[in-house]
Amino acid sequence: MVIALIIIVAAIGYFALNDRQTAQNSENNATGQNTGSAPTPTGSENSSTSTNPTDDNAANETTIVYSDSGFFPKEVTVKKGSMVTFKNESLLKMWPASAKHPTHEVYPGSGITKCNTPVASTIFDACKGMSLGENWSFTFNEVGSWAYHDHLKPTYFGKITVE
Repeated sequence: MVIALIIIVAAIGYFALNDRQTAQNSENNATGQNTGSAPTPTGSENSSTSTNPTDDNAANETTIVYSDSGFFPKEVTVKKGSMVTFKNESLLKMWPASAKHPTHEVYPGSGITKCNTPVASTIFDACKGMSLGENWSFTFNEVGSWAYHDHLKPTYFGKITVE
């Protein structure tokens, strides 16, 4: 009985500490997105360029997959006017949106306060959590580097560079 009580107390302590660390990381990442830039991951597995000189349609469409470990690729480079589709392959809901959490105002014209308004379809914000198998697409018409994140799990983030 005493051993069971010790195990329960240890488990509660572990989860409380883990939640505190996750919240702290979330806060640090969200404030780091203030300028529209996210921390740059290392390694080529996090980058993708959606340019293919033989197929204009392929150059104008890019897919970012959301899994239990976040977005992949985290960073993409696209041409102005390209559509980026966020595809949820996770059991977790995702809500892709422009940085900065929680306002989503870094991409010009965007902002969470515009969700559920007549202009909602024009902002870089899905405006809702999306389940496994759901997709959301946005066409990038502004040149620049645009940080994004999952509003439901802000420690998952990335960057879209529009040329």
